[in-house]
Amino acid sequence: MSFFQWCHGSDTKAYVFEPAHCNQSRLRKLVETDGRIEYIDKGMWSEKGELRFSKEMVCSGRISNYGEEVVEVVSLDEVLNGFEVSFIK
Repeated sequence: MSFFQWCHGSDTKAYVFEPAHCNQSRLRKLVETDGRIEYIDKGMWSEKGELRFSKEMVCSGRISNYGEEVVEVVSLDEVLNGFEVSFIK
């Protein structure tokens, strides 16, 4: 069952966050044709800002004080702007 089937609603929307630059173009191509998906090329955090991102393997990583890449982050509240959330994964 897909997320959209699980939600049972025509007004359902998914937000995809991707801070790693190496994943952004590939992911954008996967979701750009579905109007229910909003792609955000930033990480999600408690507030807007920048964090260091450490590459663990090819195109995967994590937030780290010693990371070699600086990524932009935004808060979920800022992105949703009052929109009601039914599920977060």
